[in-house]
Amino acid sequence: MLSGTISDSGGTGGLDVYSSTTLKGNSTFSGGVNLYRGMLTIGSSSGSSATGSTGPLGTGPLTISSSAGGSFRGLATLGTQTIAN
Repeated sequence: MLSGTISDSGGTGGLDVYSSTTLKGNSTFSGGVNLYRGMLTIGSSSGSSATGSTGPLGTGPLTISSSAGGSFRGLATLGTQTIAN
């Protein structure tokens, strides 16, 4: 489970997911989340801060793609969540 904030560090950062992961923090990274394999669980809703939008998926797009050797991909939430991506 990644429950802390993930942010860009001087550029545009993204997150590639290759195994089951839970995202729960108020992240601000803008490069998007790419789900290649495993279950992606969203554990919190999007929100806002003094610097702009935040959410477990950052501020970029969510892309669900295939990966060599991986065919299982899934998306789940911990309760009802609102995502503003």
